Amino acid sequence: MTKISNESHEIAERIKEAQHDSKLTPVALSMSVVAVIVALVSLLAHRAHTKEVLLQDQAGDQWAYFESEKSTVLGFQTSADLLDAIEAKDRPRLKSLKDQYQQQMQTHEANEKTYESKAKELEAGVMYEEHVADRLDLAEVCLEAALVIMSVTLLTRRRLYWKFGLVLGSVGLAAALSSFLVR
Repeated sequence: MTKISNESHEIAERIKEAQHDSKLTPVALSMSVVAVIVALVSLLAHRAHTKEVLLQDQAGDQWAYFESEKSTVLGFQTSADLLDAIEAKDRPRLKSLKDQYQQQMQTHEANEKTYESKAKELEAGVMYEEHVADRLDLAEVCLEAALVIMSVTLLTRRRLYWKFGLVLGSVGLAAALSSFLVR
């Protein structure tokens, strides 16, 4: 927030300077608008990055659950295989244990598939948020550069910088708006 505060303060100083030259009023006004858009895009980018990190964390948890279930299934499978390999005096008990292991394996295999599916779904969400955040980051860079270039107009009194800043700001705005079109 300090960065935005410093930029806002600097822009306010430049706008005060522009009040002495009415030809620079459109420059000052457009800089104010771009500054507000920069703040908004910056906020959206930060939120997208936060959501991306949270989803990645959740996906990691799901993959850990998946691995846990996979290990559990392997343990039951190993136990069932061992029961097949041994001679038992109590055949009904051996069959009962094997049936329990088979039932537990089926339950854990179903859980494993659920966790895998959820993890893949969350990873898709991570990719989505990453694309959104990338576009918003690009927009923020373009808009901040536009603001700096436009401020050069106030120093040099050359409107070419202002026009170039407007073009660059438009590119930034287009990049920000395109973040809403990400699928």
